[in-house]
Amino acid sequence: MGWMTTRASSQTNRSVRKISTMPRASIRKAFPEDLGRLQTIARHSIDVNYRAFIEDERVDWFLSGPSDDYLRKNIDNATVIVVDGIVVGFTVCKSNVIELIIIDDEFHRRGFGTALLRHCEGGMFEQYESISLESYEGNGKANSFYRRNGWTRKRVVSEAMSGGKKWILEKRRNR
Repeated sequence: MGWMTTRASSQTNRSVRKISTMPRASIRKAFPEDLGRLQTIARHSIDVNYRAFIEDERVDWFLSGPSDDYLRKNIDNATVIVVDGIVVGFTVCKSNVIELIIIDDEFHRRGFGTALLRHCEGGMFEQYESISLESYEGNGKANSFYRRNGWTRKRVVSEAMSGGKKWILEKRRNR
């Protein structure tokens, strides 16, 4: 599938077509045999990205077992995005809440997170008028991603595991 984007050239003020090719991606429910890959993606993403806004000791504790345990308990609620036969990201959704969405760092900024988010939103909006998710206040990249995709911050809550704050974001179904 090719993606075509148009951007304005700052030098000539003309539109320039840039064509990039997105590898073939598919979205499906997670299988039990995906668990190891999901745990690897989550551990790496949390280790690399969360230390900027959560203390190292708290990240280390979460990576010592609770992260893997959470995924083991929620594999039936997980959806994966697969590119060229490799799971590159996943979500965990329950009722009208997206509890977790992670894309492998090597596959960021290629549209996979947006595709997975839209897939989840579409399925949830079939049943619910509004959906929600939480994001750490210090996670600027994720918060920007959600805002670009139409999510609105509703409130801020304290979060015990991190010792920090989380944004509660909401999106309403378009009529």
